[in-house]
Amino acid sequence: MSEATHRWRSRTRGEAASWAMAAAAVLAAVVVQLYTAADASGPIYYTDEVGYLSNAQLLAGVGEPRDLSFTSYYLGWSLLIVPIWWLTQDPATVYQAAVGLSVVCGLALIVPLTAIARRTGLSLPAAVTVAAVVSAAPARVLTSGYALAENLLTLVLAGTVLAAWRYAEHPTHGRAALLGSTAAMLFLTHGRTLPVLLVCMLWFAMLAVRGTWSAVTGIGCAVALAVPMYALNQWVAGQMYLEGAGREERGILRLLSLDPGQAVVAGTGQAWYAVVSWLGLSMIGLTVLLVAAGRHLRARRLSVEVWAALAVAGATMVSVVWISAVVGETATRIDTFAYGRYLDPFATILSVVGLAVVVRRAQRQTVRGAAAAAAVVAGAFLLAVVPRIPSGPGTWWVPLNVSGLLHWDWPNVTTASTGPWVAATVLAAVVLTLSLVQRRWASHAVLGVVAVVLVGGSVLGEAKTLRPFYAAWYDSFTLREDVAELTDGPVSFDTADTTTVEGGGDTVSRNAYQFWLAPRTVEVFDSDASDPPTELVIARKEWPRAEALGARKVADDTGLFDNALWVLPGDLLDELAASGGLETP
Repeated sequence: MSEATHRWRSRTRGEAASWAMAAAAVLAAVVVQLYTAADASGPIYYTDEVGYLSNAQLLAGVGEPRDLSFTSYYLGWSLLIVPIWWLTQDPATVYQAAVGLSVVCGLALIVPLTAIARRTGLSLPAAVTVAAVVSAAPARVLTSGYALAENLLTLVLAGTVLAAWRYAEHPTHGRAALLGSTAAMLFLTHGRTLPVLLVCMLWFAMLAVRGTWSAVTGIGCAVALAVPMYALNQWVAGQMYLEGAGREERGILRLLSLDPGQAVVAGTGQAWYAVVSWLGLSMIGLTVLLVAAGRHLRARRLSVEVWAALAVAGATMVSVVWISAVVGETATRIDTFAYGRYLDPFATILSVVGLAVVVRRAQRQTVRGAAAAAAVVAGAFLLAVVPRIPSGPGTWWVPLNVSGLLHWDWPNVTTASTGPWVAATVLAAVVLTLSLVQRRWASHAVLGVVAVVLVGGSVLGEAKTLRPFYAAWYDSFTLREDVAELTDGPVSFDTADTTTVEGGGDTVSRNAYQFWLAPRTVEVFDSDASDPPTELVIARKEWPRAEALGARKVADDTGLFDNALWVLPGDLLDELAASGGLETP
């Protein structure tokens, strides 16, 4: 056998092994996504999830607008759910279909992440492997079991980054239109990404001044999509929320009342989370980005790296300002001190770049700089922030805000009294240390360790934390079954004296029953101020107005919340009394 033939066979075997690894990584991503979504039977986040689902219900023209508590949510994700309401009006089916759509978005993310990894110099199979491994991380997968916008948001963000990269390579009118449109769609999916849209507009404007006229097309497409869609968003919010679209006002108020000390605490905690939950890879990717952006700025080049660095900085500012308001000395929430959900989409893309750099054994000095920066962040968090984090009775937390760390021990589901601050730091430090070794075996070891930790962490986080944490929530709101048996007509929900659980019982139960009883009308009222508008009323188990109104209890809710179904005097009460369908006083 000739030497050329031997080399060809060796190369062929190597390519086959690379593609086998890529296929295994994609399969693992599919399996963990499906596993996470397998038990999704109904909402848990009754502000976020029901906000998106109710937006879609209104836009689909199904039933009356809901009367929801809390603040509104943007329409990007809801627009994808609209056709589901056209196909079925069963809330459980709508919810499960929306979760399925979220899974599709999570898996589709592999495509743009692969393209981004390819631009770092990886071969196609290696890029697919890196993209699939990152897409299977807990911070990505564990949101798939809910009807949340996070997977779509990350997909659109990755598409926007790729569109910006392509536009920088060849600034044609078509590519400008694509970038402007994706940036606008990103903002319309969640308002926290407004800085990305603004940076795009600024980039286009500066390029137009320099004579790149295709940038005008990008500005036009962004404005043409963002302005009418934002107006539609405001209209929808005004239909369903008493305060309309109050999220923007709250953001401005938080900015104006910003406490610098709390901003430092929030920023340090978010930086720590972004480092350790992504095993240091996000810091490597960020360092690569900042080094490239700095080099291009010195050369007065408006490169895509400069655009990306400004976008990340803007998104970080929004996240820090928003969260800094809830990390004061009287705070009782644990997760806000290491809040990760707002920056996870950006950390996802940075981690793809970071892992690609490690696999290629490239930019050794940059990796060293990233390790040093990560050490500073970790030290500041452990020494200055952790002592401020509340613990013990009275504290609470929201798991999906720290989804990248749910495979560790947390309160409520283990004997831990606080978060996994030290353990998570140590593991990230081990991976970063291994990344510093410029040997082929070390890069393979890092990829293997990262794959096992991220994929295994997703499975463990779902089984160990999310399912037991929310088990009692899935057992709640069973009055919907009693209502379905008694009437097809409207019911009403009393907001007086509701249970206070994670954001207030008014927000939770009020929104929950409006979703579960859709598309029927659910009239919201306060019995301290007015009489019930319907014969069937969801109120408290001990309802102060019951005796005066002559109401009788039909059934108590199960689970966490203080709700009961009551019937007022009328034909239905007489029928239930005759058939033994009322509880004994």
